Amino acid sequence: TLQTPPVGIPLVEEGLGLLINELVYETGATDSGAVKEWVELYNGSNEVINDLSGWKLVDGAGTEKALSGTIPAHGLYVYETTSSWLNNITSSNNTGDTLTLKNSSGQNVSQVTYKKLADEIIANANVVSAEPTLPDNYSIGRTTDGSTDPNAWTVFSTPSKGWFNDA
Repeated sequence: TLQTPPVGIPLVEEGLGLLINELVYETGATDSGAVKEWVELYNGSNEVINDLSGWKLVDGAGTEKALSGTIPAHGLYVYETTSSWLNNITSSNNTGDTLTLKNSSGQNVSQVTYKKLADEIIANANVVSAEPTLPDNYSIGRTTDGSTDPNAWTVFSTPSKGWFNDA
């Protein structure tokens, strides 16, 4: 049983707009230029998002990653990087992070907080793993694409980067 209070208060995500859908915060990649982390966004609306200019992903340390491009209606977008910019919970100095999607007006649109507590990993106050760390290349994602239920997060042993989740 979880003895500590839940991690943060999840952002209330409304409607079927653009949401953080899945992420890998540690791939185990050590090669220069290799993808180390990625974040998948899901557009749950019936409209194409034609311009992501001004949209950004922001980690708990305030590091911003600018987005660009388009996302089809009910489609996916993947931001990937060769740097380790999310505060990895496998690090001895960090126990988790909050990842926020901000729109071009600077408003928080979607957010996930993941953290290690005791011997569990939780995402948005939901225990997603009874293990203290995730193996390399495992992901944390929504069990149903675009679900706004803060408890609809799980660990995927086979990430579905750029493809729809099937939990």
